[in-house]
Amino acid sequence: ILEWPATWDYGEHGNWNPSPLVHPNGTIFLMAHTSSKGFMNGEAIIAANSWRGPYRVVASNTYDSWGGHVWRAEDPFMWIDKRGAWHVLYNWGGGGGPGGPGGHAFSSNGIHWSPIAAAFNSTRPVMAGPPGSKLWTVNYWSERPKLLFAEDGTTPTHLYAGSSKATGYTI
Repeated sequence: ILEWPATWDYGEHGNWNPSPLVHPNGTIFLMAHTSSKGFMNGEAIIAANSWRGPYRVVASNTYDSWGGHVWRAEDPFMWIDKRGAWHVLYNWGGGGGPGGPGGHAFSSNGIHWSPIAAAFNSTRPVMAGPPGSKLWTVNYWSERPKLLFAEDGTTPTHLYAGSSKATGYTI
């Protein structure tokens, strides 16, 4: 990775966890961790003209141009909507932090980002029986949020997340 600052590494325990995005113009972007001070302290966006690279740093929360914050955020999932706006979902808040467990930030260009805001919580509806049965809820911490998109490739229709309560689940 070209221009990768010597003070950055791939996060605690190698938790780089990149989120790839293929831009409509064909450029490949990855958002990835940049800090060894825990899982949730730094993010950078790197880009290349091909998945083979070479990659260069185009944005980072350590740059003044970022604007937002990534404190207590990890496991990014990045996408561009039909208007060309950039979005990222995070596992956010660490144990019920400011909005957790799901956060969302947006950008008009992938360089200047909004602060993270609450996007989803830990409550999940469960149907107790056949259709029409009463719904009840369970609470599971969510990890690594991902989206399923409509046929247009830009409109989210479903949220998927890893979750845990004694053992792991995908919900």
